[in-house]
Formats: sequence, C-alpha cells, structure tokens
Amino acid sequence: MRFYVPQNDAHVSHSLKNNQQTADYFEADCLTLAAFCRQMNIDEITLLKLDIETAEYEVITALLAGDLHPEMLSVEFDEGYFSLDGQWRQRILDTMTELSKQGYALIHRDGFNFPCIRFKPPASAGQL
Repeated sequence: MRFYVPQNDAHVSHSLKNNQQTADYFEADCLTLAAFCRQMNIDEITLLKLDIETAEYEVITALLAGDLHPEMLSVEFDEGYFSLDGQWRQRILDTMTELSKQGYALIHRDGFNFPCIRFKPPASAGQL
C-alpha cells in the first residue's frame, strides 16, 4: 500500500488517501484487520481505536461485513480536517448510520472523534 506524507514535516501521520495533496510517499506491505487477527489467534476485540487518516471508511465497512465486532469502537474521522471533497459530512453520517444498524451507539463526540459502544441484543427467554 502507498502511504502519502503529510504537508507539515513535523507531523508523522501518513495517509492511504492523498487528502493533503502531497507528492511523496512510501510503500509497505499490509494486512487487513481480519487477517492480522487470524494470524495472532485473536477472536474478539474489546476496544478498537481508529485514527487512520481517512482510511476509516474502508476499515469500518470491512469490519461490519466480517465476524469481528469490537465491544467499543473509537473513530477519528480525519476528513473533518482535510476533506477529500464536499461530501465528507455525508460520509461520516452514512458511516455512523451503518454502525448504529450494527448495534453501535455513540457515547460522546469530541470534534471529529466518535467513540461508540456496541450493545448486544438481549438473550431470549430460552437462553437464560
């Protein structure tokens, strides 16, 4: 994968999306979260924090489509700082709506940081 350098040399966060419109980058081999968890024999995640420089949309989509559903998920939507285009608010809203459909509830908001907790459906009477 290609990681683009930030505009500010004092910043260390590189991005998969070139939202800061820089020319320099480096390339690295990467694993999906699911592949990493399989390799490490991880079958559940209590807390997952995503501060991944506008790659959060793809990771959340893959996460919701897979078998790993962290109890707590904290997402920083970096696009609030460096927008890819004028649709960033809608992308954040759509992502939060999809998280809600999967049982996640926003517990606080601080700028573009959205911590959520996942509520499991109650056990049926037959499971008690």
